[in-house]
Amino acid sequence: MLKRMWFLALLVPAALPGQNAPRARPGPETPLPAYERMAAFEGTWTMEPGATYQSGGTTPAAHEETCAFMPGGRRHMVCRTWSQRTADGPRSERMYILSYRDRDSTYVAHHAFAGGATLTYHGRIEGDRWVLNLQPTPFWPANERLRTIITPVPNGMRYVEEHSVDGGPWKVTEDYRYRKLR
Repeated sequence: MLKRMWFLALLVPAALPGQNAPRARPGPETPLPAYERMAAFEGTWTMEPGATYQSGGTTPAAHEETCAFMPGGRRHMVCRTWSQRTADGPRSERMYILSYRDRDSTYVAHHAFAGGATLTYHGRIEGDRWVLNLQPTPFWPANERLRTIITPVPNGMRYVEEHSVDGGPWKVTEDYRYRKLR
């Protein structure tokens, strides 16, 4: 009889419905707040004239970026960018995918450049600012850190890149704005 009771105990669920049962994850078509925050980047953008670069660079003659959620769900924002330094100069292209990693509440941006280089940033939203830190790469000095801070501004976004050496103060290396076209 005791053997039979033990076997029956295996057949009875450990938790009855509604009592500490694991919750089903919503499908990719279900809007969730952390993913919906990425909608701020949706659309087509252009770089405003007047950017400042520590390297002495100039605002491209033409620049456009288009971002949209990956088809089939609102989990990854895919952005494609092209720019041209001068009216007759070479055109450069890149793309990045912005995702949200639920397990540690981190946004991850994977950048891919036409020449084959890749970069990855990890970050969070602090107030109304997106703060994204460059992750270590074989070609970036280990004692240097780089981050991008993205802040909404009227009709667009402001991008500020900052650089720190040996844990020292952050110094602005780039400061530019994107204006939404559509």
